[in-house]
Amino acid sequence: MISLWKTSSLGALVPLWHRPTAVRHMDGSFFHYIHVRRFALCTEKGISTARFRLGQVVATPGALEALEESSEGPAKFLARHQAGDWGDLCDEDRRSNDQAIAHEGDPERQERVLSAYTTARGRKLWVITEWDRSATTILLPEEY
Repeated sequence: MISLWKTSSLGALVPLWHRPTAVRHMDGSFFHYIHVRRFALCTEKGISTARFRLGQVVATPGALEALEESSEGPAKFLARHQAGDWGDLCDEDRRSNDQAIAHEGDPERQERVLSAYTTARGRKLWVITEWDRSATTILLPEEY
């Protein structure tokens, strides 16, 4: 699994087992690729066991700005998303997410997963993992 993060005051996405593999320049910003060997993230509350794969993790410029403004790192939101804490979703969307990961590993039946969170500064963030688990994107709702 490959994860992608911008180097900034956001802090690093720190999985329990990781190894930096490359650095490249994209749109004037430097990004780090981190190879994740296990699906568990270390959070302030302990270890969160992943319920599904994230794939390559990317973030839009607006989401990176919102995270930086709130002095929060992406790991907090990714850990919640991957653990099945869907954040600020209605019951119907929560059930849809639960159904989307109920058949994890079966590409014919797994679906896209959406979580919605609010930063400490009140900005809405969406975290979306694609149905095939190839990528997870952190974005602002207006960037969708």
